[in-house]
Amino acid sequence: PSRIPRMKFRLKFIVLLFLVPLHCDESGQVEKELSNLTTFELGGIPEIVLQKEEAFNPAYWAEVNSIGDVAADSAGSVYFVDVYKRKIQVSDSNGKPVGTIGRAGSSPGEFRKPTIIGTAHGDLFTFDDLLQSAYRFSTKDRMLKSSALFSLQKPEADSLKSAKPYSAHLLPGGNYLVGYQVVHSPEDRRLYFYETDEYGALISDQILAFQNKRQFVKEDQSGLTIMMMPYERETFLAIDSEGKIYTVFNEDFVIKIYDRTGKYLEAREYPVEKLSLNESDALELFTETMIRRAIRGDDLPKTWPAVTAFMMDDKDRIWAATYSNDLNEYRWYVLSASGKVLGTFLLPSDISIEAISGDYIIAKFFNKKRYRDEIVRYSFTLKNNAH
Repeated sequence: PSRIPRMKFRLKFIVLLFLVPLHCDESGQVEKELSNLTTFELGGIPEIVLQKEEAFNPAYWAEVNSIGDVAADSAGSVYFVDVYKRKIQVSDSNGKPVGTIGRAGSSPGEFRKPTIIGTAHGDLFTFDDLLQSAYRFSTKDRMLKSSALFSLQKPEADSLKSAKPYSAHLLPGGNYLVGYQVVHSPEDRRLYFYETDEYGALISDQILAFQNKRQFVKEDQSGLTIMMMPYERETFLAIDSEGKIYTVFNEDFVIKIYDRTGKYLEAREYPVEKLSLNESDALELFTETMIRRAIRGDDLPKTWPAVTAFMMDDKDRIWAATYSNDLNEYRWYVLSASGKVLGTFLLPSDISIEAISGDYIIAKFFNKKRYRDEIVRYSFTLKNNAH
């Protein structure tokens, strides 16, 4: 592919995929699932036009340099994790700061490593994997409404005695889909999903089980290197407004859909041509010494993944990114709830889409000139005005 000047990625970028990385380990089930498959072509679809709002810069006004997860609500307010201060900054629809949520600590409503699950029902939902807890805050007064401590209850299976809460997704009505992780080795990390109520009590049998993303581990004269590699195969997970669960194992652009209990419903395929992966291309994307050393010491797959990002917006539209012919750009596709391809656009790969609310995209990127994370907002329209 053609090249633009080398991009500088910070180490945390490659471990910050917003959605949970997963991989199905039941090959017999996969064959059965694909029997109910619909194929959608990606050619001849409308181009989506993005318009950046230059004056919108919440991180600048809040004086935040390092940003974690970002979310937005239906009123246009933006919520983003202040990594250093371990709290959540809140900005209004104009990007101006209006307050904060939580603070550093270990008590209910406090954070050690906050992430944002999302917004719903006028509330903000967060997860802290170090505290193994989820919190529900009111977006009106920014006060804590409820806490879920997932570590109080664990699945009863003997194989899950060492399981720890790893992720949490919001289900309709305020319950959670919690992923419990069991680590056998850096290459064998498994996730088991259960539904809990809003306080963290288990209320379901096992819903799904997947292999988590492999960790690269290598020790040499330079020291110990542990990280997630950007080309590793993984599965993304999203939940729609009805509670249906969507997963994508990124080896191929195939979306599998389950009901809330984990019963398989259907699959949708979007054929894409995967790019060949070679060491020189991978090294050209990164400048940090540790990442480049890990790439040189890893067994590289033959191709880049088919899908590199996957999420669902507040209208149950699916947003998925694939690699374009230029590794520095992602080709994004927007899909309707029924699977129809609504439109497509290109976006630099160092701009991470974090949330879609209404007809606005909220994204973040690292400003190399200011050496800080920044948040940007785009309005978007389809050329045929179809949404």
